[in-house]
Amino acid sequence: MKRAYQLTGLLGLAFSAFVANEALSLRLMTRLGPGPGFFPFWLAVVFGGLSALVLIGSSRLASAAATEAGMPPDDVGEAAPAHGWLRVLALVGSVAVVGLLMESVGYCLAMLAFSITALLLMGERRWPVLLGTALVLSFGVYFVFVRYLGVVLPSGLLSI
Repeated sequence: MKRAYQLTGLLGLAFSAFVANEALSLRLMTRLGPGPGFFPFWLAVVFGGLSALVLIGSSRLASAAATEAGMPPDDVGEAAPAHGWLRVLALVGSVAVVGLLMESVGYCLAMLAFSITALLLMGERRWPVLLGTALVLSFGVYFVFVRYLGVVLPSGLLSI
């Protein structure tokens, strides 16, 4: 497992370096404010920092855990269960269904169903947490985007 996290950290660092390099080829600032390369550059910097934390953390924690357990560092962790792939496929499938139903059902109801499904697939079983998170992610985000940011989101069935 340690190697998988290290590989993920290295790939994240490489990707963030690529994005930051490409963003620098654009203008970071214009006379009016941030230019087209501003947000990609800073997102790449943040992503690179997080990738570095994953890389460093996986190296340190896995080595420490292995030393305490008297095991070689590469043997720390357990293989992902076979049903984990089914959960990933179900999550990807639910994203596709949300994309297909967004216009007809509307953002709020589609995201409410998706949030509940995603949280259940990730193992959340406490209904107050599940419903509270799903309501904020659906109706709360809709309210913020429509009311304060002026973004038009599909209202679907709730527009009646």
